[in-house]
Amino acid sequence: MAKYFRLIFILSLTLSGDTLFSVAVIWTVLLRGGSEKSLAFFLCIVTLVAFLIQRLSKRFKQALEKAPGKSFIAIRVAGVICSLGLLVASKHQALWLLYFSGMLFTVISFLSQITVEAIIGQEVLSGRLSSNKASRILQTALQISAFLGAALTGFVLNFGGMAAVLAVNAVTYASGMLIFFTLRHTAALHADNQKDQKPAHEQLSLNKHRLVLWLSFIGLCFLMLQVSAFNFLVPLIAQHEKAWTATEFGFIDALAGLGAFMCTLLSTERGWKSMLWAMAFLIIPISDAAFHFGSNAYWVAIAAGFIGFFANIFRIKMRELIYDSVSTAKQIMDWAGRITVMSTLLKAGAPLILAFIVLKPSMLFVLVGCVAGGGILIATILVVQAFYKPKRSIPIYSVQS
Repeated sequence: MAKYFRLIFILSLTLSGDTLFSVAVIWTVLLRGGSEKSLAFFLCIVTLVAFLIQRLSKRFKQALEKAPGKSFIAIRVAGVICSLGLLVASKHQALWLLYFSGMLFTVISFLSQITVEAIIGQEVLSGRLSSNKASRILQTALQISAFLGAALTGFVLNFGGMAAVLAVNAVTYASGMLIFFTLRHTAALHADNQKDQKPAHEQLSLNKHRLVLWLSFIGLCFLMLQVSAFNFLVPLIAQHEKAWTATEFGFIDALAGLGAFMCTLLSTERGWKSMLWAMAFLIIPISDAAFHFGSNAYWVAIAAGFIGFFANIFRIKMRELIYDSVSTAKQIMDWAGRITVMSTLLKAGAPLILAFIVLKPSMLFVLVGCVAGGGILIATILVVQAFYKPKRSIPIYSVQS
């Protein structure tokens, strides 16, 4: 993984701008008396519109499929232009401008996400990366970018408000243009990767590719339900049910993030570690139960670390299976779009639904863990049957005269 430091660094830096802006705009909308529910609804609608544009516009689709690297650079340049344009208009403190900028950058973030998936997917299709390495590289970059963007938000907002956020955003978007040079560096490592490259498309019969793609998608749906519940319910458990301090809650959140990051450093291509992802169905609900039965925040934080680790290792495996089951850039774009839309809808929609269920937050978290664990178990069993089913031996009959 150290060989791909340049690629991970550039992706982490440029994608951190998406996290920075999304957190900052939600904070500022609430600060100015806006509704987070209205903003979440608009962002979901805009994501769906962006997905339909990507699916239905042939010219736009062809541009993304033929040269995802150039498309990514063009999208980030558009982000720089939008950031600078809104920076000029930021002196107007109108609430509608925040909603507009949120919707605008949601489209840019969505298109950036699917083009990044296509860039990494093409590296797999061309044989420059194995599907496992590609999935780990992308997840590592996403994990670092989420942490970096969230960490920068408070500092940048305090320093200069939304004007400073837009200025930093422009810089992070501009750094995405360096992706061209990092891809050249990845191509130079091609010879090293050929030694451990898995034959991606020879592992499945053609009629099972689509089955594995849908099973991976369903597994990710249940995983995103768990992640959304964690982000929404754990603060409620900490504040209203367990009366944990802000420091204790921060420690729990930090350990979940550390667990998620640690799994990206673990090589899971061979040996017993390659099957760790199959334990997610069991570890996640057990760890969720610790939030109901446990009272010591520091012991519960260990359970949060296991949630982060196994949620991320399952996500890496599902993306690896998707890379192994596609054969064209078009398929990568289609499935990346579906996953991005699903993730956005669950992130915004799941908290709204969970808020109306009359249960203690910790009991509700256990219930979600059981539902997510059950769905992940079904997906795991069916994927293992499709992907790892041993070949039947053909008996040899001897004919004696």
